[in-house]
Amino acid sequence: MRSGHESRYHLLEKEGNGGENDKMLRPIVMFSGFLVVLTTCLVICGASVSELSSTASATTNQVHMKDTGNPDSQKKQIADKSVPTNQVHMKDTDFTQHTITIKKGEPLILIDDTPALHVIANGSWDASGNMVQNVEAGAPKVSIVVTGDSRQSIGPFTTAGTFHLYCSVHPHMNLTVIVE
Repeated sequence: MRSGHESRYHLLEKEGNGGENDKMLRPIVMFSGFLVVLTTCLVICGASVSELSSTASATTNQVHMKDTGNPDSQKKQIADKSVPTNQVHMKDTDFTQHTITIKKGEPLILIDDTPALHVIANGSWDASGNMVQNVEAGAPKVSIVVTGDSRQSIGPFTTAGTFHLYCSVHPHMNLTVIVE
């Protein structure tokens, strides 16, 4: 017959095994949380998963990269005439520039220099911090996710005019594209 002390020990031992299982489940729970955040961003942006997949695959543009040996692992473009110059870099919560001028018929390349996730769409944040979704006439429909340390191509912009893009994840992250 076991004493009360022994049965408590066995209970603690079982709880310890549960802790091992908890360690195994932690990455699954974290990934599930990421999926919830991503889905929320897509819903806010108004994009369906099928729209997102087709837009991303249709607009992805491969650009030659080379590691400069920088301790921050920043990558720089290789000087190549085939590499587009219409680029806007993104930091954690903002574009590095808020306006870019490109020529009619050219694409725009967004480069995420950080691990931050950006959900880019047509429209802008207003001064009060409200999202204003708006696809201007002649603008390519934009609904893309740019994951950390990557790039996405948007366009081409086939109509002259002024167009607005924003990140639905980061308030006040606006970009104005002027097409001449």
